[in-house]
Amino acid sequence: MHREKAPMKVLTEDADSIIIYFSRSGNTENLVKMICNEMNADMLELTLSNPYPEDYDKTVERANEERDSGDFPEINTDMPDLS
Repeated sequence: MHREKAPMKVLTEDADSIIIYFSRSGNTENLVKMICNEMNADMLELTLSNPYPEDYDKTVERANEERDSGDFPEINTDMPDLS
């Protein structure tokens, strides 16, 4: 399930916290939305310069290789000032 939409980004002045997350298929994003509604939290989705494959098995293989080698994917997200 390749996602073509813009990354989720909700940054307000009155939030109590922020949830920064990654969601390959959208399942984590759905949970984050529910949590943010309950906690008055902002949200920011991390995206990758080289997204994971649509195929789940290929994604798992790549993630295992990255974890084993310590060569993690480059994040392609403009991070706000969190101070």
